[in-house]
Amino acid sequence: MIVVLKENYNEKQLETLTSWLKEKNLDVHMSCICQQAQELRF
Repeated sequence: MIVVLKENYNEKQLETLTSWLKEKNLDVHMSCICQQAQELRF
């Protein structure tokens, strides 16, 4: 599963989402896409 957050998310929302996913026995691996990659449109 891939989850994409809005650009202006707040930390509390991220913590809540992460906790909820872990409660569902899912591993959480976070990464950030650089601005340059976001500008590429396929």
